[in-house]
Amino acid sequence: MGLEEKELQVLSLIINLIITPEFSSFILVLLVLMIFHKHKLLTAISGFTALSVIYLLRHGIGAYLHHLAQPSEYHLLYNLILLLPGFAMVAYYFEESGFDERISRVIRSDTILLWAVFCLSIVLDNIAAAMIGGVLLSTRYGREVPFIMVVSVIASSNLGGAGSFAGDTTTVMLFVNGVSITTLAKGYAASIPAQVVINLFAKRHDCIPVQIAQNNSKLLNVRMFFPLIGVPGLALGNIMLDQPGLGLWAGLTLGILIGRVRFHWQSIKQSVENTLFLTILVATAGLLPLNKLQPVLIEFSQNTIAVILGLLSPWFDNIPLTKIAMDIGGFDWGLLAFCVGFGGSAMWFGSSAGVAIALKFPQVYETKRWLKPFFIVMLSYIVGVTIYLGVFRLFKLIGF
Repeated sequence: MGLEEKELQVLSLIINLIITPEFSSFILVLLVLMIFHKHKLLTAISGFTALSVIYLLRHGIGAYLHHLAQPSEYHLLYNLILLLPGFAMVAYYFEESGFDERISRVIRSDTILLWAVFCLSIVLDNIAAAMIGGVLLSTRYGREVPFIMVVSVIASSNLGGAGSFAGDTTTVMLFVNGVSITTLAKGYAASIPAQVVINLFAKRHDCIPVQIAQNNSKLLNVRMFFPLIGVPGLALGNIMLDQPGLGLWAGLTLGILIGRVRFHWQSIKQSVENTLFLTILVATAGLLPLNKLQPVLIEFSQNTIAVILGLLSPWFDNIPLTKIAMDIGGFDWGLLAFCVGFGGSAMWFGSSAGVAIALKFPQVYETKRWLKPFFIVMLSYIVGVTIYLGVFRLFKLIGF
């Protein structure tokens, strides 16, 4: 088969994939979200209903219930339901403790702030790192937070977690599936250069950080800091039991009791819509017949597939994309971890960190604001992939 004939065959497979009822419905959902973000929950519910009906018509009620009962499906969904309100509470107690202002005095530049978020995400979940980064942004800038900095915090949280076995749901999946910690850590060969590019574009232009006067700062309230035990609780629950949501809430509850602080119900109320939206959107993506991607993907090399999956990640949930890669097998898992872990940063609904931080910065939902950040994230993505492939090709040549 000639090169041109092969390209036509791949193009035909892609077109046939897009026009299937499932994929065309999901693409329509994403387009509506981009335009009518104020109706995101209704859009997500409508999309889930439409794909559920298609699934039922194709496979029947038994197969539909079997799909929903799969551990890989409900485990992810109930953890999302637990994590987003939990992180909203963590962010509240962190802000009320007064530690955010003390840390902001130490963080004297946007670059240091973004690298701090990057490092936090290595040991924490990327959502937790993004939420803490959001609090630090508010403390640093007040009400006038540059939008590019919000996006950069999302990107940094995803970059930090992309090479850590505990930093992202996708890397946890790979680790549980037998990929070693050192193999995953290879992803930092791409993450660190990509983070440098993000920093270059994140410099403020018309916003000056708020100067926190010593006599004007909030009083330090150590009791409010105790609920942050939820953060190490999350890490322990994730690593030891594969239950990050339960670990987070166990730590939160323990911290609230030890600190004898009031349970902040308002944080949960404010997070309900976002939690339902993200959970339903992920459940909708789970109904897509992603196995139909395989005839397209097998036409490419493993490295090319990893890059393609990363480019799909802003539009599709990265959990099923990672599952596809695991089913295909034979990948450079460090590269794949970077691609699927970071690619979703290019659009607000492509990353759970992006949806979570919107609790604090509702402007994240305004898709038109993402035009410039989209290309910045994609540029850093390409830089990361290029340097990664170059570094390990060189290592292979010198026999390292």
